[in-house]
Parts: sequence; C-alpha cells; structure tokens
Amino acid sequence: MTISSAGGNRSRPDRKSMWLLAASVFAAYLVAANYLDKTYVNPMPKGEEVVELERPFGGYYDHAYVARPRNLQAEPDDPAVEGDRTSRAVVYEDDHPLGPAHASFQDIDKLGGGRFAHLPTGILFSTSDGTNPNTNGRNYWIVVPPAPPKPIGEEVVQLRGPFERFGLAYVTRPRKLRAEADDPAVESDRTSRVVIYEEGRPLGPAHAAFSDISKLGGGRFSHLPSGIVFSTSDGTDPDTNGRTYWAVVPVAPTKPPGQEVVQLIGPFERYKQANVAYHFRPRRLAAQADSPTIPDDHTSKVVVYEDNTPLGPGHASFRDIDEHGGGRFAHLPNGITFSSSDGSDPNTNGRVYWAVVP
Repeated sequence: MTISSAGGNRSRPDRKSMWLLAASVFAAYLVAANYLDKTYVNPMPKGEEVVELERPFGGYYDHAYVARPRNLQAEPDDPAVEGDRTSRAVVYEDDHPLGPAHASFQDIDKLGGGRFAHLPTGILFSTSDGTNPNTNGRNYWIVVPPAPPKPIGEEVVQLRGPFERFGLAYVTRPRKLRAEADDPAVESDRTSRVVIYEEGRPLGPAHAAFSDISKLGGGRFSHLPSGIVFSTSDGTDPDTNGRTYWAVVPVAPTKPPGQEVVQLIGPFERYKQANVAYHFRPRRLAAQADSPTIPDDHTSKVVVYEDNTPLGPGHASFRDIDEHGGGRFAHLPNGITFSSSDGSDPNTNGRVYWAVVP
C-alpha cells in the first residue's frame, strides 16, 4: 500500500497565474502612487526665501522664543530706527502665517498670539496658541513672500509704514510723490489723479471725506497736500496685513479721434434707484442731443468712450441703462446718462470717459 504525503495533492501555481498576480500588484501600486502624488501637500511654505527654524528655541519669560537661522539673507528691521519695518519676512507655523509682524519684545512676550519680529540678532516669535514650539510638534519657518508686481503708471510710489491711524483711516506722507493733490479749500475738488493700490488692485472711492474714510473704510481714500488718507479693502491694519500699498498716477489714455471730443470729468451723479446709471452735464459739448419728446429719436451722433473703447448701445432708455448697464448710454438735452462696461463706478475705477462725435 502506498501512503501519500500530506501535501501530495497540492498543485503548484502555474506561470500564467504568477504573472497575473504580479500585474495586479503592480497596477495597485501605480494607483496608490498616483493618489499619493496628487494628495501629497508639501509642508514647506512658498516664497522668495524659505528657511526652517531649527530647534531648540531659546525661551524668555512668558510667550517669547528666539531662533537664529544661519542661512537667512533677508534684511531685518533696524532696532536703532523707531518703527522701522524693513523686513519683509513672515514667520509661519506649519502652513499658517503668524503676526502681527514687527512687534515689540514686550508685546511678543506678554501678549503672544503669533506676534514676531525679525531683528539682526535673530527671530523673536510667539506661537499662535501659547504652546511651547520646542514640544508642540509643529514646524516653524521664516519666509520672504514674493514681492507683488509694481503697478503701472506715470508715477508709482510705494507707501511705507508705520501709518498713523484714525479709526479705519491711515495717514502717510510720501516724500517722493509729485502728483498734484486735491485742494481742501475748494469744495469737492478732484484735482488729484492718484489712485491707491492694495497689491495689484485699485482702491476707492477716491476723493473721499476724512470722516467717511475713518468711519466707513472699504478702500476709500483721499490725496491731500498734507498727505494720503486711506483705508484698506477689508479693514485690516496695513502695518501688519502683509500687503503692499502704492500711490499710482495712471497713464493717461490717448484722446479718441473725432470731430468733437469732450472728456467727461466727475463727480458723476448716480441715481438712487439706479445700479449702473450715471449722469453728467458737459458744458462744452456742442453736439445736438436726442429729443425726449420724440419717440426713438436718434439725432445725437455722440458716442461715449471708456478710455479708448466705444460703449453702447447708444440712444438707450434710462430703464435699460439702469437695469442692464453694459455700456449703454443716451445723450439728452439735460446731459449724458451712461453706464460703465462692467458696472464699476466711473468715479473710482480709474478709467477716462469721453463724449465723441465721430
């Protein structure tokens, strides 16, 4: 009698099965690798210069810690100059920027909350929640953010803090700005062509009253002989929000060609119930207007231009201009009613408007 071994009935996997198994494992690997590649988030913040702050951090009394990065090239604040804000560096806690920046040692140590300062002797900082950065498991970085592009204009001057604060209003007195300012002795004077930019975005309304800038904010500003009074777009402090502010004199657009060309100069009246309808009474325009007593009269040859682009349709009704905007306009005996191309306020959007008889 022949006795078979316990494993005598087992069959070995054939070569085809082995190849199929290997192929399925490799396919699963590719799927996992692709998923991890797409979902992986690099913990290092992005900037012109990024240096990780290495432990151990020296501690002071309450909330202040110090780091001395060896490779940092960014220029620090000068403690010998009161209120100096030379440094563009920002301390990051993992992927979150801390602040306010340029804080005093006393505020960093007593108040904490992410306050920091970049000094020649090192980085003095506090954590966001008062925990010890040596043991809280987070990574800390010193980052010089990319410099925002300089706006384009006939004259461009960067506004540098520290800014004097009055409610939501901030005051700066740029020394290099040559542009002519509004005259406070002349009611509603709008001489200044200056537009304040926050990063790459124009603020406004311009020529605002100090009380409106201080109480309402929202980007309102005014350029006066004594300086520039402005507010940020969202009420944050321009000394600490990390944004760059500029005083810009826009490049004057070329005058459109025509038999008669008159620049429409604000302030433009905005109707209470209107969304985008503005009214202007040009004094020097000689062109004959449409007659409101004649239905669908198209006598006027005037075309309203936004910079160098003609708007339209012309001869529009007030209701259409109000409800639909989109550059619609009408030239009537009592003035020109028009809308901007995109619904923005022509008093503050930095564009130039013309009445042109082709």
